[in-house]
Amino acid sequence: MDLAIRNPVTWIVYCAIYVVSFAGLAAFLWINLEPPHPANLIDYLAKVSGGAIGVALFATLSWEVIRAMVILAPMLRKWLEERARQEGEERANQRWEAWLQRRNEAEANNQHFDEPPPSEAQ
Repeated sequence: MDLAIRNPVTWIVYCAIYVVSFAGLAAFLWINLEPPHPANLIDYLAKVSGGAIGVALFATLSWEVIRAMVILAPMLRKWLEERARQEGEERANQRWEAWLQRRNEAEANNQHFDEPPPSEAQ
């Protein structure tokens, strides 16, 4: 799917997931660990940012996979049904062709042919 076609709200939601993840991880680590020394603040923010990116990426990919499954499942079902219908028609045509060949051979050999057509045999 082309990225330019995406609804802007989708991008806003993805960004909001990142921001909420960042804020949540920062608060969680700040409360549960001792606050970082000012000299280690950049390292702390880098770790929080990396964790937030991971959480946001996981949430985004999960959403996109579920979305793709919801969109593709009916298309796949339709394709499988169409394929099964075509295979059924091919088998029916093969039965008719075989029956016609047997009938033509019997007529060519002046033999009696009393086999019912495939449509009546079922």
